[in-house]
Amino acid sequence: MRYRSLAFIPLMAGFTLVPVFHAQPPEPPKQKELSWDVLLKRYNDLNAATATDHCSGDQIDGLASLFRNIENQVVDEYANIDIGEMNVSAEWHRQIIREKPIVTGTQANTVVDRIMRRLVPKMQNPVYRHQYWVVRSDEINAFAIMGGRLYVHTGILNFVNSEDELAFVLGHELGHNEKRHCVRSVQKMVFLESALGEYGALAANMANVIGAPFGQMDEYEADEYGLRLMRAAGYDPNRALDFFRKLKTRESYDTFEKLTRSHPYSAQRENCLLKIINEG
Repeated sequence: MRYRSLAFIPLMAGFTLVPVFHAQPPEPPKQKELSWDVLLKRYNDLNAATATDHCSGDQIDGLASLFRNIENQVVDEYANIDIGEMNVSAEWHRQIIREKPIVTGTQANTVVDRIMRRLVPKMQNPVYRHQYWVVRSDEINAFAIMGGRLYVHTGILNFVNSEDELAFVLGHELGHNEKRHCVRSVQKMVFLESALGEYGALAANMANVIGAPFGQMDEYEADEYGLRLMRAAGYDPNRALDFFRKLKTRESYDTFEKLTRSHPYSAQRENCLLKIINEG
């Protein structure tokens, strides 16, 4: 059974993990009956009236949010599979640090340590014992993998103007694991491959492409988690807006690209965070 890099959740796209193979694939999941009646009930249980009322102001996001919620409910009920999370996470960690050397004993490490010591105690009932590393890369990025592992590029440390901005970035990545984005992605792929046999890999790949706007919903959710966590830890949430205001100068909206991006546009993420801040 092959585990792809979908469970790797960066702040921005730009990294690929080598697939992990297991000598003995997991047993095929026991499938519950899944019918159109069930899917229709999931749909009706959600408030379709809010489908076009997304905080980003983008109708694509409104529809994607609605169907992402349905997908999550179906995955949680029908594809809740033991994927050997910690073993796979450890293997991915070894791959990552071979490509991106760990940095130690620097001012960057001191700053990240200081922020994490403020954020982690404010997490309510955390799922993981989170681990984190500073890694050498010029990319403006940070990312999480399932198992509670978090990696901070040296490039992003040179991009942010304050510890408050970096606190948002780290809180965002913590949110990906705490909200089960990493695990759920792999469970969906394993379920498709097991349920559809020889066509499973193709179906999983197609789901990744077609479901790109759905994945953007995870980014919005992690943004909200990171904003609320940084505020609880005493950081200024307005500095999260600064982060996206800088990033959006590098972007230009395109509808086709919106449908294929792994991450929302920075201006849309800024809109959502501003609404949360104004709500108090």
